[in-house]
Amino acid sequence: MGAHELAMRNTRRYGGYVVHSHGARFFVGLAGSAFTIGCQRPMILGIDELGPYTLVLQSADTKPEQNYTAQRNDLEVLKGNKQLMMMYPKSGVQGAEQASGTMVAIYSTLR
Repeated sequence: MGAHELAMRNTRRYGGYVVHSHGARFFVGLAGSAFTIGCQRPMILGIDELGPYTLVLQSADTKPEQNYTAQRNDLEVLKGNKQLMMMYPKSGVQGAEQASGTMVAIYSTLR
């Protein structure tokens, strides 16, 4: 007897397993989102604090690209006095329509 035949003989039981496992996944994902730190605000050259992190905006420049003008930032992220990473977010304005786009810098871990 195959797994499909077994499941078809007792659809209520196995359907309940599927529904409850998806519900459990939903709550695990919801609980994990509580550990996300996000912020969107303008920065000036210098130091800014975000929770346990220190953000150091080292440079900001504007560079004309082929189809748009890019505004790029060099951002150092520290925790305590230890450097964790460098991030390079940028945004751009394209063409006469002044359409804008953003390339965000995201750092994620398994935690």
